[in-house]
Amino acid sequence: MFFALDTLGTDNLHTIRTLPAQQKWGYVFRLAQEAGVSALLLTETLYDRTLSMPLETMPEPPEALRLLYSMDGLYTLLSDADADALRYGLDAVLQFAHALRVTDVYIPPPHLPGDMHPLRGFVHERFQEIIAEWMPKYRWAGVSLSVESLIQETIFQGMLDYAYFIQQTEHISALIHIAHLVYDGFSENELLELIAPLRVAGFRIGDADPALPRGEGIGLPVGMGTIGLRRFLAPYAGRDIPGILSIDAPFEMIRSSLERLERYVGMREN
Repeated sequence: MFFALDTLGTDNLHTIRTLPAQQKWGYVFRLAQEAGVSALLLTETLYDRTLSMPLETMPEPPEALRLLYSMDGLYTLLSDADADALRYGLDAVLQFAHALRVTDVYIPPPHLPGDMHPLRGFVHERFQEIIAEWMPKYRWAGVSLSVESLIQETIFQGMLDYAYFIQQTEHISALIHIAHLVYDGFSENELLELIAPLRVAGFRIGDADPALPRGEGIGLPVGMGTIGLRRFLAPYAGRDIPGILSIDAPFEMIRSSLERLERYVGMREN
């Protein structure tokens, strides 16, 4: 397992916003080096919209830094126009991945509002067809494509439905949001059982405390919530998959979380 930064530390965001454009990417690359991670997760929400760093302006990253990409935002597949928009997005992301050595792409499942539940089967099938259409193109380019384990108001009726989708869709893998799933009420034992047979592409890692409001109880530094993260990560320690630190906290808390995680997978002595 290797580790990647999703967030950059709440204390760094203002600093990056105030830097001249030509210095921003260098600052981000240095943060990754200081944290001791080997990868960055790129999103339009953080870099383009929050930090005014359009991803197309990224210079050649350090050779040792691996790049991952997560598609942003809620989207539906209720119309032909929605389906075409997803195809266009997958095409644009693949071109971006090829240009900047992105190795892994993650896609959230389609959004399905509660009043649209009768259309779940239709949207589910359309999503599977689009994934099947684009998977050979991603595989030919050497880029992995995975679906994120987001359950609330998506096409998936629950984690069992999500797991079945991953198992039934050829070559697709799972990116597991541990904190979101635990916060939503799944027990650790239940999740470990559901995850075990899946093609797991990686984990989004942050602690969670279901006793706190949703906006405060997800994305906590490791050890500040209730999740036994060692149980999730240790079985995957020897695999080439990322543990993506999705932690909403100052940079030093992200670094200390990484030290704990490295002990969990045997990369650092206790």
